[in-house]
Amino acid sequence: MVANLIDDTAIKGYPHDGFDFKKWCYKSAPLSQEIDKGHIFSLGNCIFRVIRVPGPSLGSVALWEKETGLLFTVDVIYDDKIYDHLYYSIPEILCESFKRLRELPITTVHAGHHQSFGRYKMQVIIDEYLLGQLSMVCPRIRK
Repeated sequence: MVANLIDDTAIKGYPHDGFDFKKWCYKSAPLSQEIDKGHIFSLGNCIFRVIRVPGPSLGSVALWEKETGLLFTVDVIYDDKIYDHLYYSIPEILCESFKRLRELPITTVHAGHHQSFGRYKMQVIIDEYLLGQLSMVCPRIRK
């Protein structure tokens, strides 16, 4: 449910009379294809490789273009507190995924939330998370 993720004061308007955001859920899109580590998507001049980055959920993946260093991360990393407190999140595994991302020659991160950012900002976000500063879970030093 979305109600446990947002505050009702953040809603500027409802889509129809009687709408109750506390009961509303995102509807899942139907599965069209399964992907896993190493899968390649070719979009003309861009070739994206699927990399596994579990932690936010066990099936989390990102798309990386080695030639340009572009990384599309969806919910894995973004410039804000990291949602690692959900029932399907595993912060310890996310730490390992972050350590691997930190070492890749990434130039730009296009996240599913907020603005895109560069390699230096990505490394700062990762370092702060590993120190417990960007975690939704109790702050603690992570090794």
